[in-house]
Amino acid sequence: MPEDSQPDSNISGQVKNLPFYLVISSLFLKGLLFTFLNGPLMFLLIKGERFNNIRDLIIKISVIWETLFQTNIPLLSLSIILLLAIIMGMTLTPIERFFTVSIVFLINVMQKVFLKNKLLFIFSPIDMMSEEYVKILAYLFKRPEEKAHWEWELFHYYMYWSIATNLTIFGIISFALLHYSISFSLFILWLVVVSFVASALFHGKLMAKVHYFYRDKERNQNLMTNMN
Repeated sequence: MPEDSQPDSNISGQVKNLPFYLVISSLFLKGLLFTFLNGPLMFLLIKGERFNNIRDLIIKISVIWETLFQTNIPLLSLSIILLLAIIMGMTLTPIERFFTVSIVFLINVMQKVFLKNKLLFIFSPIDMMSEEYVKILAYLFKRPEEKAHWEWELFHYYMYWSIATNLTIFGIISFALLHYSISFSLFILWLVVVSFVASALFHGKLMAKVHYFYRDKERNQNLMTNMN
């Protein structure tokens, strides 16, 4: 019997550590994306540089990274980038949350005005402020495997919104570096940004389904407990 229970014990331990791994991974990945994607743009914006087209801008970004990695101390450069990734991940998080809440709020308003009904219910960080959310967490903490499923979907939800936020920032700064001029290349860039925002919205719908799936399970559990 102890031999059979050992694998379950190991799996249970891994499940309990999952939130820590996901939080660190999320901070690192979103910060790394911001550092590589928007770090050079912010540097160029602060320097006051401007470009005539997006091709020249992309070439300049590649030159910046090539110069950084051709230094005599690449290990130090890598260490600085990894440290920046964590710091920028923590800094970007509130911006990402605000961006998510704003877009979801806008979509909900548009649905009420034009469609009269909510056809697309999207999970929002504001949902975490409800009493219902606390009850769901209390239910999940007693069931590690179900909690792991919920946290895994939440991790993907945040990563989709991190990519959308990073690309939106990239689009805004690029627009400023290009003399606020509109071009076909910039139009294509913003189409990419909108497509990733749309992907984040649809993943928000998936997260809402997962969230309310466990809400219903928590309610049924309370109902059965009260009946007994």
